[in-house]
Amino acid sequence: MESIYKPLTNTFNDWNLSLNVFSLFHRLFYNNTEFKMFSLLVIIFLIILYLDSLSIKEFRVIFEEAFDARVKWENIGLQLDVDCQTLNVILYEHSHSVDDCFKDMLKKWLTGNGERTWSKLAHALENQTVGFTNLSDKIKEKYCN
Repeated sequence: MESIYKPLTNTFNDWNLSLNVFSLFHRLFYNNTEFKMFSLLVIIFLIILYLDSLSIKEFRVIFEEAFDARVKWENIGLQLDVDCQTLNVILYEHSHSVDDCFKDMLKKWLTGNGERTWSKLAHALENQTVGFTNLSDKIKEKYCN
């Protein structure tokens, strides 16, 4: 299911494309009652996906919320599906600063193609290799409900 909806959360252009395709189908099947109900459900689902998706614009907020976990930036990156090669490059480029490694890893995650949600970040923080359940709980309470 994740792979079907992943493109919808990637960029604003994908969001517009999804709505354009949906509008076309809506015009084709406008008189169909079942399609009207389906249309409403799809619109609600797309809005939820779009609102839950994070972007680089929220970088500062994300960085501040997860700042205490920066020492585990590499494990967090793995949990956020940032590939190992990218993490190695970050380590090589910023080996002098954990803060810079953490910042760069978050930027790579936010500009990548994977799931970029508060829920994903919260799950990464509570993973046993990271161990920041207190931050995870705080993020869940503040952004996931």
